[in-house]
Amino acid sequence: MEFVKIYSADWCFDCKKMIHFLDSQEIVYEVINVEHETRAVEKLKQICGGKKIIPTLEIGKQVLINPSIADVSEWIAGHQHH
Repeated sequence: MEFVKIYSADWCFDCKKMIHFLDSQEIVYEVINVEHETRAVEKLKQICGGKKIIPTLEIGKQVLINPSIADVSEWIAGHQHH
């Protein structure tokens, strides 16, 4: 499994749900808090076509913009190395 970065904010309920899901799957990730990291906001806007959309996940070279838990679960299932 590639390394996961999640662009998030403290007030974002969907971000909290996604982080809880990643924890439940024992996935190692880095939280990039767009409220506290100015450069992260610029990177997020580049990824999201000029918008600040969270949660956004970077998994290796793959980007999932505001994915559902089901989307991420499906992506993980399709990319786990056996």
